[in-house]
This record gives sequence, C-alpha cells and structure tokens, in this order.
Amino acid sequence: MLDRNAMSVDVQKLTEIRKQIRFISEIIDSMVYPTDPNRISYLFTELDSLINVLHLSEMSAYKESFIILRTILEKFLYFWLIFEGLKFKRTIHYTIDVVESKNAKEARDKTLKLWIELQKSGDQRYVNWHISPGHADDVIIVTFEQEGIPLKRNGKETNEVIPYYEIALQEYDPDIKHLSDIQNIVNKITDKKIADKVVLKQKIMYNHYFYINNIFRNLSMNKMVDNFQINIIKIHYNFSHK
Repeated sequence: MLDRNAMSVDVQKLTEIRKQIRFISEIIDSMVYPTDPNRISYLFTELDSLINVLHLSEMSAYKESFIILRTILEKFLYFWLIFEGLKFKRTIHYTIDVVESKNAKEARDKTLKLWIELQKSGDQRYVNWHISPGHADDVIIVTFEQEGIPLKRNGKETNEVIPYYEIALQEYDPDIKHLSDIQNIVNKITDKKIADKVVLKQKIMYNHYFYINNIFRNLSMNKMVDNFQINIIKIHYNFSHK
C-alpha cells in the first residue's frame, strides 16, 4: 500500500536538498568548470521534475508519473556523462573537391580508397576512424572517437580536459532537429546548402549524444557501467515505458 506520509517526507527532503545546493562542487568532488551555472540549472530542472512526480503519485496519477520518470532517467544518465564522460564520438562530413578526376564521385571514391588503405596500414591518424561514402557523390562520412575537449583558462589551453557532453548540450537545438522537416525553422539562412548543413549537424548531435541507445553506448564506452549494470538500467527504462 502506498505510504503517502513517506512520500510527503520525500518531497520535503528533495526540496531541502535543492535549496542547499548552490554549487556543483558541493555534490561532486571534481574541478569546477566554467560551465557550472549550466550544469546546476540542468540539475535543478530534474530535481523539480522528481518533486512533481511525487506530487502526481500522491494523486494516484501513476501513468503520468512513469512517463516523466522515464525522461528524468534519461536526463540523469546524460547528467552523469557531463561530469565523467571524457570519451565521445564525432561525425564529420567531408566534401571532396574535384581536382584531377572526371567527376565528384570519382574524386570521392579515390579519396575513400586512399583513406581506407592508410587506415589498414596502421597510420595512427586514421586508426579510430569509421569511414563510409555519403549519400552525395562528393561526400565522405567519418566517425571517430575522441577524448575530452582542452579546457581554456584566460584564453589559453591548459592540460585539463572537460567532457564534450556539456558543450553538446549548449550547441544542440531540438527545434532544428525535430521541426526542420515540417517547417522552415532555419528560414533566416538564405543559402539552402548552409541551412541543410545546420540541420544535418543537429541531427548528428541528437543521434550521437541524446538518443537513448547512444547514451547507453556512451556510458559503456567510458567504462562508467559494465554490461550487467547497463542491462539493469535498460530494464528500468523499458519498464517505465510500458
């Protein structure tokens, strides 16, 4: 049977925790990044959502509670990556210029063959690349793994690195990713090719960093969870979807 008194206590505890947290450094023992205000805003949003879930449960709105909980779980997993996920994947679409070839496709295929041969030869510049032809005849798609972004202090790079996931959160625009197919969300950009690149970048960002299966992948890639733990997380995530 649901203990509503206990739930009221939980609401009070969460509310008090939210009031007491002023800096990220108060909840995690790590360096203070220049982006702490963004991360604490992200945390507060999810704490507020948890409090709302408890209020909904008090009203027996269980279906609605699970719907919100599922999103909160996604957000907290991503929040974890913001702190500890140094490894990340990046995709770049390279446009190959026609120099000596007959056409764009021939130029692209020659370059593609060269890069793959260099990769097979053990060339360290290409060792972590996943190389494939793009849909356009002059495009090569490269996905590679990278570790952290150099931290700048007073305009100069330091030996410290920060997770890219926080930067991705700032650069990602869900309106462009989700609405660009049904409305001209980038209508301020008059050059269609530039507009298409903007939309493509947002779709790639969503796929690499915010799509739930790749959140799971990124946690595993950073060895933040093992196979058993990620399977437990998936069970809870899928259960909240039923």
